[in-house]
Amino acid sequence: MARSTELIVDNVDLTSGVKGWMQDPIVADKCEEFLGEVMNAKAWRESMILTLSDRKLADCTPISLYNAALECAAMQLSPMLKQVAIIPRKRRWKSEGPNGKEIWNEITEAHAQPEWRGFQAIMVRSPEVREIEPCLVFPQDEFAMRDGVVYHEYDPMDEDRMIPQQEELKKLKINNPLDVLRGGYSQVTFHDGRVRYAFMTVRHIKRNRSCSEAFLSADTVQKYKYGQMKNKPIPRTGDKDSPWHIWPDQQVLKTLIRNAWNRQLVVWDPLIQIRLAKMSEVDNAAMGNTLEVQGRTVPSTEPTAATDATTIKHLVAMLNQP
Repeated sequence: MARSTELIVDNVDLTSGVKGWMQDPIVADKCEEFLGEVMNAKAWRESMILTLSDRKLADCTPISLYNAALECAAMQLSPMLKQVAIIPRKRRWKSEGPNGKEIWNEITEAHAQPEWRGFQAIMVRSPEVREIEPCLVFPQDEFAMRDGVVYHEYDPMDEDRMIPQQEELKKLKINNPLDVLRGGYSQVTFHDGRVRYAFMTVRHIKRNRSCSEAFLSADTVQKYKYGQMKNKPIPRTGDKDSPWHIWPDQQVLKTLIRNAWNRQLVVWDPLIQIRLAKMSEVDNAAMGNTLEVQGRTVPSTEPTAATDATTIKHLVAMLNQP
């Protein structure tokens, strides 16, 4: 039986399984080229094999696993260092079914989602930057800014200085885990001693969260009957399984550190600027981020391996241009 051409990409046979194609010389050469001197390519590939072999990714399509691995290499990030996560997401699209009725199709795909430590790792490669740290501010903290300097005092042993997980919300009698926050900020310290800040109120953080289709799909239930599906958004499940629901603290920290980049606190090196921009694109794609996410119509185009492969090649070309 002939093998599906969708499982042969860039002359790499994806039917050999993650370990098989990750050890393919073509993939090994690509990873070494993308990672450069930032990481040991062999060690990185071994860690990626462990990451992609996780049971939670078992239902993901082979092409999406391959693309996710190349995205991580192109961004020079490692899942083992908590710089990027590989998350499964369902993709749905409409097609014509029996008797001409529209039906929903569904597949599970792996997506590379940069974490806040990934953005941090890229930012500190700037020759000017010594460190950059995202910080949370809670109501019980002593917080003020005088003459351009932040004074932030708090008890590091205070167990109430934590964003609660889903299972803790009922006990705390709150519905929104972000209600325990006042806001947050990122602090950029330069080698010459200068310090700059980027602040976000909790209202600003919530507004950013509401631009994530991944959050909205998991937070609300919305179903349509036959005849109501045309030009309607994808049904929302209310499963509370988005990154914003499972790891709210990590998502807030990433929002804070992305805000520091968006506000251009540093005159970034062009290559760093390109990497941060593409990381943001990858993150936006994984989370379904858009300023018009509420009420928008999701395209009904069926995903194809060719489209995914083209996107990866464009990403790699952008990240590795001189």
